[in-house]
Amino acid sequence: MGPHTALFVVRSSIRLAAVLGGNAGGIVREDDAALPEIDEWLDVLTDEVSTFFSHPENEPLITGNPALAPHWENMSVKDTPEAREAIFSTYFDLLGPMSVWQRSQNSTFIRACQVAPYVIGHWREEEGPVPWLHLSRSLADVALSHAHINPSLMVRGASGDVLIEQIVDRTPRMLPSVDDSNWETHARQNMFFERAARVFLKSALCNIDQAGSVSPAVLQALVEGVLEPMVEAFGHDEAAPGEDDSQRPSLILLTESLFGSTTAMALNRLQAHPSAFESGSIAAMGAVKAVSKAVFLEAADPRMRSIMSDSLMVGVYGTVLDIAIDRPELFENKKGIPSTSIAAQLIEDIGEALAVTEDPFHSGLLTDLVLSGLREVACRGPAQIRSTDALPWPRVAAQAGARVLIGLADGYEGQENAFMHLFSREQALTLGEVFLRRAAVTTDMLVKPRLTGEVRAIAGGLARGMASDTKALLAAEQWLALCEDVLKLVAANPGVLFDGSAGDPDEQLGTKVIKSVLSPSSAAFTGRDGASLAFGPTLAVAVLMALRAAVRMGPDVEPHLPKIAVVLDRANGLAQQNACAQQWLQLFETLLIQALSGDDISGLDDSTVMKIATNGQGAMVH
Repeated sequence: MGPHTALFVVRSSIRLAAVLGGNAGGIVREDDAALPEIDEWLDVLTDEVSTFFSHPENEPLITGNPALAPHWENMSVKDTPEAREAIFSTYFDLLGPMSVWQRSQNSTFIRACQVAPYVIGHWREEEGPVPWLHLSRSLADVALSHAHINPSLMVRGASGDVLIEQIVDRTPRMLPSVDDSNWETHARQNMFFERAARVFLKSALCNIDQAGSVSPAVLQALVEGVLEPMVEAFGHDEAAPGEDDSQRPSLILLTESLFGSTTAMALNRLQAHPSAFESGSIAAMGAVKAVSKAVFLEAADPRMRSIMSDSLMVGVYGTVLDIAIDRPELFENKKGIPSTSIAAQLIEDIGEALAVTEDPFHSGLLTDLVLSGLREVACRGPAQIRSTDALPWPRVAAQAGARVLIGLADGYEGQENAFMHLFSREQALTLGEVFLRRAAVTTDMLVKPRLTGEVRAIAGGLARGMASDTKALLAAEQWLALCEDVLKLVAANPGVLFDGSAGDPDEQLGTKVIKSVLSPSSAAFTGRDGASLAFGPTLAVAVLMALRAAVRMGPDVEPHLPKIAVVLDRANGLAQQNACAQQWLQLFETLLIQALSGDDISGLDDSTVMKIATNGQGAMVH
């Protein structure tokens, strides 16, 4: 017995269901219902097949096929399991295009279909069930339940049929004991494989049914990249040295709670990257297998299960799969071989980041930011991040998102609710991703020991500035855009506005500059119809102008920051004369440079102020 026979069993069972107009699962499951008649109807089927191929028009199909000819003798099927497997399968494949309903009154055909699931042999009275028989009956049972709901899913060549063919074809590789007649020796392995294959097929068919057609290349990748690593991880006969079954989750529990959902996630992610598998990318396939096996092994670790729920583990799996397909080289060792240990280290580092970091906003942001950091660092980060020996890329990637969240919490310490009132959950995640994206393309922020605190410091400093905006002069969207601009400025001028070695956000020069603009603006603002134009987009530009001026002037600017309040007062005086926002900003920038340079601007008369606002010219006050 072999793969072709097992596939024949499944397909024949589906044909039988179509003939009977219903679900034939009972015939597959209930041995007593059909087994007593096997010998009689096996003879009938053999006669029918032999008669068909003995016809002059059909015999060349056998004699002209080197794979079938050895199983044909004296115009009849040889009386061996191998011969029946090969020629009966060919016979039913040829009948596929014919209308089953047209033959529904043919009792020989119906009975032949009934016998088909058992052509490969029966329950052996002395040796017990053959693993192939167990597997084929189990796959047929799942297939029949789906064929009953959506018959088109299981017709020959459809996605469901191709998937089963892939499972059966790769079974000898995944389960070497499948052909061992002494089945009890490998009972644990056989039973696990049957259970895993059943859950895998059920989940895959449910998702294929929803997605529609799936390419054969993706289905092959699903079997190789998910089911095969699943079996490699757990399908051994005995516990490994030092392994205690009582201290790890039950394989039945893992199978039911995790394998189905990981299969669904894998199909979803593989379908998002079909070209990687249709082009036969060996690297992508190797990376997918390494990631899958790592996830299954980590899911069996009691400590990891205490950190990650099954749903979280599946979410992590989907994110890491995307990276593995896009950047398979990240999961290769120094010899260029896909490494399960690299993938496992990444998952452990993610678990560590989640375990040691508290989400101060109680919003689920921690998990989302850790996964976003993973994507950004892996897919955008320069080669230095991925090749450094001091900090392996999995650790850098896993920690990045946590650093951003901790920084935001530093800035909003004691005012966490204000953060969630300003930003929706989606906006808060976008804000975190703004930081991560810039950090990922600015290597030193993440890998140089002196600067690894910079990401937290920048997030903390900007967040403390946000917290000082007590009148919400800047909306969430404006803060997002401002942070993007500030991060570009900071990346180009490391250590000037935000120093990674400083602990308190209020001690950062960048924070002081932001608060020097926001605090007096909040005090002066009485509404859009008031005397101040320092709100919304105009205020955001003013903050950026002040930060740029501070970068140009360096630490010496700090003693002059209180003068920004005077600059704002003079600019707002212009607003009372119905000046526009552009004039306001022009005046603000000119006076800002003068004030931060140490000049006294209090003596400027109104005509000079108006000239500056109108033409950008005016006497410098010394």
